[in-house]
Amino acid sequence: MTTRRGFSKAIFMTPVILGMRSLSKSSPASAQETIPGRILHVRSDGVHEWSKGESSRIFESDMATCARWSPDATRFLFVKSGPSYSDLVIYNIDADSQVPLTFHQPQYEEGTPEYVHEAAWVTSPEWASNGMIGYMTDYLSPDGTFQVWLIDGPIGTPYLAPASQFEDNIDALSLSSDGSFAAYAVQERQPDGTSLNRSVLRDLTDGVAYPLDETRNTFDPAISPDAQSIALAVRSKDDMSDILIVDRASGDLTRVTRNLQATNPCWSPDGNWLAFFRTIDFKFEVWVAPLKEGDPGQPSLLFKADDLNTRSGLSWTFAS
Repeated sequence: MTTRRGFSKAIFMTPVILGMRSLSKSSPASAQETIPGRILHVRSDGVHEWSKGESSRIFESDMATCARWSPDATRFLFVKSGPSYSDLVIYNIDADSQVPLTFHQPQYEEGTPEYVHEAAWVTSPEWASNGMIGYMTDYLSPDGTFQVWLIDGPIGTPYLAPASQFEDNIDALSLSSDGSFAAYAVQERQPDGTSLNRSVLRDLTDGVAYPLDETRNTFDPAISPDAQSIALAVRSKDDMSDILIVDRASGDLTRVTRNLQATNPCWSPDGNWLAFFRTIDFKFEVWVAPLKEGDPGQPSLLFKADDLNTRSGLSWTFAS
């Protein structure tokens, strides 16, 4: 487990492109047979889990997105959408019950100026192994931008995470297992009117954020279980996206995929696998790559469905 000062700030003050390793030729005999645990994902009819080659629905809803396992996998977080607002909710699987963590539905008549002014949105929830919950919201934001909020456990009170810099548009939150660091993407407006995504790492003690790579268009960062690496989706100039891993100690980059239109990386709890979405023939699939001592093996198809919600991401647990 890292400490709050565990990441080297000097590394992240400059672009981390010191080296690039290639994809290993090794591959598992069958992803369906060898992948452990349960992978939470969202489809058009609700929240599903994949396990041992089968995908099944565990919560029916057409308003649920961004589902994330609790540390013991007896519950999961999700974002529940309403008219012009959304809230963070915990779903208890055994009790089939819901507990709201935020309350953003305005008490005014829907459609009125007061309703619109009071409405707020939630996105990108995370539930760290130490119990900390993080999410992004424009609630109480003076300029309407999204900010990182934290809750010290499911019965805690939400509070604004420390931030020492202004960030115009943020997305895709990932927390370290001890809740001391957060990674996310910042959308930066360019002089020519276009936008560029930069992935950053923020120390949640002093609020200082450091770029992971200042030369590439990166998004969907995911901190590894041991907090030693960060997986990123990287978009090339020809609009192809792939998954790379940044080593926090050396700054080296390791390529996981090549020309796969891959996004939303998700680590297995032991760090030995990396799942991700792949776009192929205008449809979405979930693929997985093995990691042996940090070296990626050949990615392979895990499962697919016509109505996968890719922006909701994936969440992986080994808890039964």
